Amino acid sequence: MVTIKDVAKEAGVSIATVSRVLNNSPRVNEETKKKVLDAIKKLGYSPNLVARSLAKKSLKTNVISIVVPFFTREFFVEVLRGINNVISKTDYSIHLYNIERIEDREKIFSPELFNRCDGLIVVSFDIKKDEAKILKNAQKPVVLIDSYHPEFSSVYVDNKKGAYMAVRYLIATGRRNIAFVSGVINDPLGFMASYRRYEGLLEALKEARIPFNPLLHIQTGFSLEKGYRAGKTLISRGIPFDAVFCASDIQAIGLMRALLEEGIKIPEDVAIIGFDDISDARYLGLSTVKQPMTEMGEVGAKILLDLLLGIENSFTHLELPLELIIRLTS
Repeated sequence: MVTIKDVAKEAGVSIATVSRVLNNSPRVNEETKKKVLDAIKKLGYSPNLVARSLAKKSLKTNVISIVVPFFTREFFVEVLRGINNVISKTDYSIHLYNIERIEDREKIFSPELFNRCDGLIVVSFDIKKDEAKILKNAQKPVVLIDSYHPEFSSVYVDNKKGAYMAVRYLIATGRRNIAFVSGVINDPLGFMASYRRYEGLLEALKEARIPFNPLLHIQTGFSLEKGYRAGKTLISRGIPFDAVFCASDIQAIGLMRALLEEGIKIPEDVAIIGFDDISDARYLGLSTVKQPMTEMGEVGAKILLDLLLGIENSFTHLELPLELIIRLTS
């Protein structure tokens, strides 16, 4: 019996490409499409038309829903940019659901959401047990970006590892009194990035046998103003610190302003490392842990499209690499 794998091999393309041709996807150029169709004809391949018909009937909306928190923050803007780079080349439209309150989350993660879309992308939320049950029962493709769950395709980075890299570097350069500016560690909305970056910081300090002073930890929001206030608070406590690791670049940039106002030299007196590598970090010479924000969105969107096409073996857990970028602040 001829299979889709045989067709892919004959045409010299991937199984995903054959599936796209069978589903008349606009993502395949004419030359490649001809190769696949010629291979189908040559091999006498007959796809399961009943299964394909059922699959097409389930695609009722031509909409992909995206659940994202605080989508005006630069990290989320870049992830959404990546998603749009891929989806805009298809016939799908995007419905964006912004979550900023616990009530928003309760409303969004409901069966009704799936009546309005063919597939779902969830950005940065760790999926709870009851939410996972709702998503599974909907029987529609789901992809997680910037989070992980064993039952859903996930594209993510290792936040703990990224923080460990940053703090280990600070220690290697002679810093011993390292402060930490983060988001809320036990965030009620379920954001886990700050918690995992906190774990990475503690691991690096423990490895170097350096105790961490809780009074050098400021939990605050992700904005320039919050980072600025965090800097002022650290200074006012009167506890010596010679480095600050920030859970985001935007906090680090605000903190830089606060320290410079007090006559503190960067990096001579205090070294600073952020996280993300936003455009302003590059412009200001901020050392940071670079994560592939746009790429995460692009990869997640491509996986969802493959799932919508019913491509075999498209389920995946993909960890993207982080990179420690050393610039002027450390």
